Amino acid sequence: MFKKVLLLTLCLMCLLCGCGEKPAGEQPQSTPSLVGGDFKFWLSEVTCKAGESCQVEIRLSANSQVAASDLVIEFDSSKLSYENFQGGGVFQSEAALQQDGKVKVTSITLNPPKEEALVGTLTFKAKEGASGKTELKLISETCANIDLVDMVPVCFKGSVTIE
Repeated sequence: MFKKVLLLTLCLMCLLCGCGEKPAGEQPQSTPSLVGGDFKFWLSEVTCKAGESCQVEIRLSANSQVAASDLVIEFDSSKLSYENFQGGGVFQSEAALQQDGKVKVTSITLNPPKEEALVGTLTFKAKEGASGKTELKLISETCANIDLVDMVPVCFKGSVTIE
């Protein structure tokens, strides 16, 4: 219960101060971070068969100082359907389908990782009849350190190749 209250409090604080609002742009999007050195989020590239599920990891580079983030993953809903999300590593993470073709992942930790970290794993199902490579776009809506100071990561796309 405490973790959910803390997560909601930090997210509300970020929303109230407008931390990290960024327009969607071409990937990778890069802006110097306001705190710490360069760091990145990225999505894995996977292959699956039509009608089957596949797991796509969201990862964070080492020494990022990230304590909280809101990430949006955009996908082609004519080829993939979102099934679920499993948080990973030191982050407490939750995901929700915002609208068809968009999943929002909110993550928080009181102990920012020093090593490369798994933020979580998204599970998608490749739709029957779908084929080819489909892009997964990663957008950072908000990102902050433990002091809630805005940070700007570099974000890299991922993909699902449907056989």
